[in-house]
Amino acid sequence: MQMPPWLDQELTKRCRKAFDAGDYENAVFSALKVFETRASGVIGEQEHLFGVKLMDALLSPDKGKLRLATVRGEQEGVHQTVRGLFLWLRDSSGHRFVEYGPERACEVICFVNFLLSFLRQSIRSEIPVRTVETVMDRYIMADFDGDGTQEKVIVTLPDFEKNRRGQLLVLDPSGSDLRKVVLLEDFPQHSLYFLEARDLNSDGVLEIIASSPAGAHGERMHIFRWDGQSYVCVGEFFSDAPSIEIEDVDHDGMDEVTVKQRDYKTDPMSNSIFQIFHWVDGRYQLMQERKTAS
Repeated sequence: MQMPPWLDQELTKRCRKAFDAGDYENAVFSALKVFETRASGVIGEQEHLFGVKLMDALLSPDKGKLRLATVRGEQEGVHQTVRGLFLWLRDSSGHRFVEYGPERACEVICFVNFLLSFLRQSIRSEIPVRTVETVMDRYIMADFDGDGTQEKVIVTLPDFEKNRRGQLLVLDPSGSDLRKVVLLEDFPQHSLYFLEARDLNSDGVLEIIASSPAGAHGERMHIFRWDGQSYVCVGEFFSDAPSIEIEDVDHDGMDEVTVKQRDYKTDPMSNSIFQIFHWVDGRYQLMQERKTAS
């Protein structure tokens, strides 16, 4: 028996080795640990909460940080379900050896996957993002580094008469001074950026997405995120179609980036090369490529 291919990517990564080896107790324990780690990221590791106490802080109808349901009774149902899952399965593995068969282990892992899907949706809806457009600039206000203070991500277009360079930058008001971090600069004068903030991999951290025209018929996109110490580029894409889209292609809760390139070996106007980039080990990597025509 094998684990389903449509599970949450991290869930698969953490559980598959033990499951394939027949170590089903460890596979189940790892699945619950994935949920606990995801929940801890929402609450904040500084709280040092684990297990049932962490689930109470996350989902309690009175004081919980996340709302997975709009009706109080439904929220309580989710809270008690997750709470019971940890009391029953996680704590039992901490106290004694528990025997699981492949079917039962797979059922528990799939149920954790089901709960993770609700957690992802709630995390995405809870992150406040404000987008503002002015005559010269477009900026986004959000907490990108998780310090509780909103940063401003801004695009300034170049103005050669005023000796102003085009920049994509982060303005961080934390501390005594305003810190400026330049992500990109010196893009073409009339290259108007599309700017967006989204949690692309459902881990509670917002990614910064910036794209612009590139040449006569091209498009370029960069994705940045805070890695705990600095802002890093986790994806850079170019399309001469032009076509770059962000969507959850495989329905695993993590957005993929799809890119089309013209196929100059056939008819570049009608045929293209279709690329899919997946979130793997902290950045986007090309995992699939196919032609739309042979």
